[in-house]
Amino acid sequence: MRLNSLILLPLAAGLLAAPAVAQTAAPATQTAATADPMDKVVCKREEETGSLVKKKKKVCATRRQWEALAAKTREAMDQGQMSGSASGQ
Repeated sequence: MRLNSLILLPLAAGLLAAPAVAQTAAPATQTAATADPMDKVVCKREEETGSLVKKKKKVCATRRQWEALAAKTREAMDQGQMSGSASGQ
C-alpha cells in the first residue's frame, strides 16, 4: 500500500502543477499578439556576387531593418543620379 502512495504522490503533484504552468504561459501569448509587426524577422535569399558558383545566402532582418535598408539604397541611388547629372554625364 505504501508503494502505491509513493508512485501516486508525484503523479498527483504533476497534475496539480500543470494548470499553474498553463496559466503562466497565457500572458506570454497575449504579449506576442500585441507585439509590433515591424519587429517580425523576415528572411530572404540573396545571390552572392563575385562567385562563379550560384549560391544563395540566407539573410534575416526585421521588417523595420529591411525598410531602413531600402530607404538607404534609394537615397544612395538618388545621390548618384544627382551627382551624375550635375557633372554633365
